[in-house]
Amino acid sequence: MDAYSALYFDGLTAARREVTITLFAEGISIAEAGGSTLAFWPFIGLRALGRPRRNRTVRLTSEIAPEARLVVEEAAFFDRLEAEAPQLFRHPLTRPATWGRIGLIGGLLVVSLAGAYYGVPYLARPIAAAIPLEWEEGLGKAVKARLIGRAKQCKEAAGEAALKRLVARLAGKLDTPYSFDVTVVKVGMVNAFAVPGGHIVVMDKMLRETRTPEELAGILAHEMGHVTERHPMASAIRMMGIALIFDMIVGDSSGIMETVATMGGVLIAFSYNRDDERAADAIAIRILKDAKVDPRGLERVFLRLVKKTGDEEKGALDRLTQFFSTHPGLAERARNVKVEVPKDVSPALDGADWRALRKICG
Repeated sequence: MDAYSALYFDGLTAARREVTITLFAEGISIAEAGGSTLAFWPFIGLRALGRPRRNRTVRLTSEIAPEARLVVEEAAFFDRLEAEAPQLFRHPLTRPATWGRIGLIGGLLVVSLAGAYYGVPYLARPIAAAIPLEWEEGLGKAVKARLIGRAKQCKEAAGEAALKRLVARLAGKLDTPYSFDVTVVKVGMVNAFAVPGGHIVVMDKMLRETRTPEELAGILAHEMGHVTERHPMASAIRMMGIALIFDMIVGDSSGIMETVATMGGVLIAFSYNRDDERAADAIAIRILKDAKVDPRGLERVFLRLVKKTGDEEKGALDRLTQFFSTHPGLAERARNVKVEVPKDVSPALDGADWRALRKICG
């Protein structure tokens, strides 16, 4: 019997439990530090949240407790899991569940075709939820590469290390299959945005606009909120339409890339609606509180950008980042994220890390 350390979320409460998992012939036993068993998950009913990959965090759930999550970081666990639950490692197109998703997507396509122009926008969210994570990650890499183009990616070693520490802290308690990849690029715009698959891009002018690591943490947490709700994927579907979905099903990326190329700058500002932005702000506050980072940083960014132009109805960020007019104004968003500061907060980064991050572009 092999035992490993893991994190367990029961899905019924917000509790994050450190547990020991033991692999038996039939399945995985999940036990608290004191030894009491919390659950037993048979191998046959295991489901992976995202395809398991070597040297990456493995996230599992089970048919008997679909709301629960098990998060394992030990590398040795991967080999044992591959031997005991090979169904988790098959290519998506060989899994019955994937064909079920394809059937669902196909059904949605029929409905959206009937609705012509108007069908896809309203069905974007359920279609996005049905798309396998691997497909989303592939699209995200293509979109990110197209949007960044030849812009300089800032990779100064100390700054990059500080950024990774900040991202890891914010994502620490998030129950999500996404692995966040944050890139800073040298572009003269005040902007940060997420693309499908967990990729986040921060433009260096946005980084310079922030005055404290807590402000940058607020911006990153907001983009993480979009990612966890799959807003970038739904937005891409709304803009690219049925052609995108068909290309993803048949595995031909040429159509996707052509669409990305022609849409260019429009994709930078993904067409989130007011509800999406409010949801991402609310999730950002929860992320910051869980990470014990002062959540007032996000409010300060909003208020300062509003003050910079004196336009409280539209808000500075709406103009500076070319956001769509459907977005709530910065003044309203500042009011929405105004919260009491938890007593146990600590600096998002220490002084040395913050100085290094500010110089990440040299």
